[in-house]
Amino acid sequence: MSAHSGGETPAAPPRDARSSDDPGEELPPIERKVARTGLVLEPGWIYLVDADGDIARFALRGLRLGRCQKVLRLGIQREPSHVYYVDADGDVARARLAH
Repeated sequence: MSAHSGGETPAAPPRDARSSDDPGEELPPIERKVARTGLVLEPGWIYLVDADGDIARFALRGLRLGRCQKVLRLGIQREPSHVYYVDADGDVARARLAH
């Protein structure tokens, strides 16, 4: 007797969200660096790309909570189909939003 019972078919392995039906098709990169700033990230702060395309930060907790400080003026032109963020290297990167 087999471990698989009845008329059930085994579940297919999960498909990679980036995979394509056409093996020759080039897939777009999920994320890409937009600006290399070399910004040194300080612990206790969250860094983001604000509406003006500049890097800003706000404190995780404490007295500074809620106050956003501009750290670096870049003026990055943002595309609405992407999300922009400060990566672990202190550079600005973007990733395509899922539709």
